[in-house]
Amino acid sequence: MKNIILKILILSTIGVFMSCQDEDKFNSPATHELTKGGFVRFAEEIPVMDFDVSETLDNAIFTTTLEDPTDNVASYTLNLVSNIGGVERESMEYTTITSFPANLTITPDDFASFYNIPISDLGVGDFFTFEATVTTKDGNTYTSEKQDFDNDSLEISGGRTEANLIAEEAYRQAFTFLISYACSIAEPFTGEYLIEQTTAELDGPALSSGTVVEVTAPTPTIRAFETLNYPAYINDCGAIATFRFSLICGEVKIPSQTSNCNCSSGAEYFTAPDVNATYDEFDDSEFFITFTENKLGDCGGTPGQTTYKFTKQ
Repeated sequence: MKNIILKILILSTIGVFMSCQDEDKFNSPATHELTKGGFVRFAEEIPVMDFDVSETLDNAIFTTTLEDPTDNVASYTLNLVSNIGGVERESMEYTTITSFPANLTITPDDFASFYNIPISDLGVGDFFTFEATVTTKDGNTYTSEKQDFDNDSLEISGGRTEANLIAEEAYRQAFTFLISYACSIAEPFTGEYLIEQTTAELDGPALSSGTVVEVTAPTPTIRAFETLNYPAYINDCGAIATFRFSLICGEVKIPSQTSNCNCSSGAEYFTAPDVNATYDEFDDSEFFITFTENKLGDCGGTPGQTTYKFTKQ
């Protein structure tokens, strides 16, 4: 990054870190001159959302417990957008929850009933995207729309939710999530890989090009590895980050993820490409991933398409 600025984030939600001795006082908005925000999260860990349905739908059961860590949520409404058989279905209200903790279980039968279609219409390649709106007890609403901080005007715009609460997996946010019905993957696509950037650099290499990383499998279709973001600026932002991609029915899909090396919020730095890379499920010795780099043009940069080659060691 050309000009990396250390920001003081003004938080309107719950993403405030505190010492142990301040914990009791933090629960009192009067003490801290804050009001409680609205946030719903998965209770213990992020549930399995990717299901291999190449043989049967029977095991494609999404189940989780939702909790309200601020004790301030009046309602949690999920809207559903889906793609079934290659046809996108527009957003519709799926359910509203008003009491926490709450169990949320969604089966293929539930999807079929919701859309009034036979369950045989569901299959490989279908996916279901949920977007939540949280209404707090004082009437404010919160969504996955992130808060944005402008370094020049010192103004906050966008949504009410601080970006890291959405982007960082540790917060287990339940504002936006995707259930996918995927295909089997014959080879593991895990282990040690040399990663190399094969496209032109926009601002130095985006990831730790030329190094060996350990690719892991948090779920049947998601793969993850640790890397630096923009290692050329290691003196300014040298923290290790986790990069994720999904292997979905022959295509490598990239979820929106942050960069910890940025000039603003770092949100939506690495996102879905114009064209997904492909893979051979029977050969994990070499594959490629492609993503849109710096989607929002942070630090005065220009977005571009970036490709990395993975070679098994």
